[in-house]
Amino acid sequence: MIVLDLDLDSGEAVESETYQSEECLLVVFLGEAVRLDEGNTRVVYSSSGQIDEVDSTGEIVWQLNTDLGGAIGFVDWRASLP
Repeated sequence: MIVLDLDLDSGEAVESETYQSEECLLVVFLGEAVRLDEGNTRVVYSSSGQIDEVDSTGEIVWQLNTDLGGAIGFVDWRASLP
């Protein structure tokens, strides 16, 4: 994941944050990275079955890893189910 700060006036982009998993994970479908309200980022390696939540320094604060072949679709956090 690479976060870019965009300056629309100058048309320039500057890298402000990067993160990659501890091991190389291949994602062939549905991968996503979402900035959470508290500032952390949720990175979903869908076809590899892993979700990382990282803080602004790239430290993992939460991780889920499924068994081999356990793909994950898009993710949305809910405090409880209705």
